[in-house]
Amino acid sequence: SKDMLMETKYPTYSGYPTWLSRIWANVGSIQVKGWEASVNYHDEYNGLKYDIGLNLTHAKSKALKLANGSEILDGGFQGGNITRTIEGSVLAGYYGYVVDGVFQNQTEINSHTSNTGNLLQPDAVPGDFRFKDLNKDGVLNDKDREYLGNPY
Repeated sequence: SKDMLMETKYPTYSGYPTWLSRIWANVGSIQVKGWEASVNYHDEYNGLKYDIGLNLTHAKSKALKLANGSEILDGGFQGGNITRTIEGSVLAGYYGYVVDGVFQNQTEINSHTSNTGNLLQPDAVPGDFRFKDLNKDGVLNDKDREYLGNPY
């Protein structure tokens, strides 16, 4: 499919306040493949008519081309984005930090450090998730986020 529409922020050069509204824009093309099957049963019992139906569906979607080849980050949660669409990948795939367990105590928090000994999650408390530093740069930031799964 061409002309994949999605709500986007107004461009800053438009002079329109970006926090106020969003516009629909053509952001690329997608491919969707799948199947659907349906079985229905109709009957009557002692004057009571009833229908029973079962519907099964399976679909896979992929972004073929995105405007300017750029990624689409969306699904905001607490100031961050939780979905990511990139060319050649699933639409709106879950995107975030990889959890490596749950901190059980302060000792575990204090031992979750970089190669230089700095705490990776200095504000963590027991019960918080422990995140992986995927690129091993000693800092938890957007470079440590990755594809976590398909929402469909």
